[in-house]
Amino acid sequence: PEEGQAEEEVEEEVSAESEESEEELEIVAEEDLKYTIKVDGEEYEVGIDELKSGYQRQADYTRKSQALAEQRKETENIQSERQQLEQERQMYANGLQMLQEQQTAKLQDFDKVEWETLKQEDPYAYMIKKDEYRDAQERVGNLQAEQRLVQQEQAQQMQQARAHFVQQEYARLVNALPEWNDKDSTIKKDIQEYATSVGFKPEEINQLADHRSVLVIKK
Repeated sequence: PEEGQAEEEVEEEVSAESEESEEELEIVAEEDLKYTIKVDGEEYEVGIDELKSGYQRQADYTRKSQALAEQRKETENIQSERQQLEQERQMYANGLQMLQEQQTAKLQDFDKVEWETLKQEDPYAYMIKKDEYRDAQERVGNLQAEQRLVQQEQAQQMQQARAHFVQQEYARLVNALPEWNDKDSTIKKDIQEYATSVGFKPEEINQLADHRSVLVIKK
């Protein structure tokens, strides 16, 4: 029994030393651990710090890409909604125009009524006809007022779209032609004089908004 107990104690000590050796080996290996990664078909060995740094950069890039994609999607959705709204407004305007033409035609039918004769011969029918005439006038007036409101909204929408377009094109022009923002540069005067010399009218020059047109004139 004493011999067997001694053997068990020796085995336990050897096992404990083996586990400690493995733990030390794992700690050392973690510091020098290398990972094989593939970039553009080529394999590279990188350490844990490089791997973490690369992951953080990738995660940051992914977040930025997702943010840009969401912004782009939101912009596309806004443009789609704007186009749909413009189409619906145009359909509504067309419908108002048709109704206004129909009601105007009905209103013109009252021009054929002999009002004095009708009043003398049938006062009751005269009163009914007079009410119908006033109703027709009111309907035409309401339609005309609604048409003016829609036209004002369309004009306002066009002005906003024009302002947005001009702002975008100005930014593109400055990006392509930085001297455009230089107060000491004569580029604006030179372009205006040359455009005038080739037949552009002053109002046409003032309406130039597309930065490509300005660049072509400059060339």
